[in-house]
Amino acid sequence: MKVFAYIPNGIVLEIIKGSVYGAPPPEQEQNVTPEVWQELVNRVGKEIPIQEIYTPEFISTLVEVTDVTPEPVQGMSYQNGVFSPPAGPTAEQIKEQNKAMRDSYLRAATLAIGPLQDAVDLDDATDEDVALLKAWKQYRVSVNRVDLTLVTPAWPPAPAS
Repeated sequence: MKVFAYIPNGIVLEIIKGSVYGAPPPEQEQNVTPEVWQELVNRVGKEIPIQEIYTPEFISTLVEVTDVTPEPVQGMSYQNGVFSPPAGPTAEQIKEQNKAMRDSYLRAATLAIGPLQDAVDLDDATDEDVALLKAWKQYRVSVNRVDLTLVTPAWPPAPAS
């Protein structure tokens, strides 16, 4: 079965696998000539030509990749018959994404720490409050120590509240 890559602007947006004809519904036999019915039955399981599925304009954006090894995947670039791995984010983009994630985790920790710290400061904290406050502060320190240059940093788990 044929396989195509949809490449409108030099980037693989989708991999399209061929389709096969299914069995015609039995009630259709009464509505067609015996010759047409036999033709419908004979094509069951055979590949549907791409021209019967898509418009010529769309087909012009496809590249057949049936025999390309390894098979291209979404996001790859395509130029002059060559597929290349997708370009990943830059080091600066990775760091910015990780800073945003870190800041989100720190905000959550700060929101959790506030009331617990108030209870401790007012001598109104239970032993559980004190332990949870310590856990959230340790979490906040751990989050602050994560290496933001890694593509997938190991974020520490938040304490169970």
